[in-house]
Amino acid sequence: MRSSILGRNKLGFIHGTCKRENYGTNLVDLWEHCNAIVLSWLMNCVSPELLSGMVYSSNTGAVWDDLKERFDKVDCSRIFQIHKEISTASQGTSSISTYFSRLRVLSEEFDSFAQIPRCDRAKSLEFVHFMERQKHLQFLMGLNESYEQALSQLLMMVPVPSVNKAYSMLMERERQKTMANASANLDAGEMAALLTNRVGNQQKLKKNYNL
Repeated sequence: MRSSILGRNKLGFIHGTCKRENYGTNLVDLWEHCNAIVLSWLMNCVSPELLSGMVYSSNTGAVWDDLKERFDKVDCSRIFQIHKEISTASQGTSSISTYFSRLRVLSEEFDSFAQIPRCDRAKSLEFVHFMERQKHLQFLMGLNESYEQALSQLLMMVPVPSVNKAYSMLMERERQKTMANASANLDAGEMAALLTNRVGNQQKLKKNYNL
């Protein structure tokens, strides 16, 4: 949510730096308009049970501070739960798309708790690359055994493709498998229909002969 507000250049409304009294009477209506928009963004992002405490508020900064005080906390039990779900995640009966999306949501939530080193740009980039490699390996480890050959090919590539590139390549492999299975089923259906017609014709010939 903060990134969304930052992208719209409206952080001042939640940080308290953009105050109503800082603007003249000719800009008050514009300030009220922008404040209402930012407040609506916050209301659209929270669960329904939290709306009752926000619907009558007109102070966006106060609403933001209240939400931050209640929910912007590092919960070790939640971190443990997310890490466990990521570590045990597997494709199972899901498609690659569904499995990848589930793992990505968990990873993004886990990343929100991670403290990225900011004092040294080189170390920051090294940390980001390390985290991306971890996501890549976790994604590959959870794939079904039917993708073992594709997995070996991915790991042998130099440089090793990103997790998004690996996902794209595996999606293509899944589509090929789906088309091959559909073709095999179609061929089997055509063969069954051909045999049925042949048996039916033989029975008709036998009946006519007996007559």
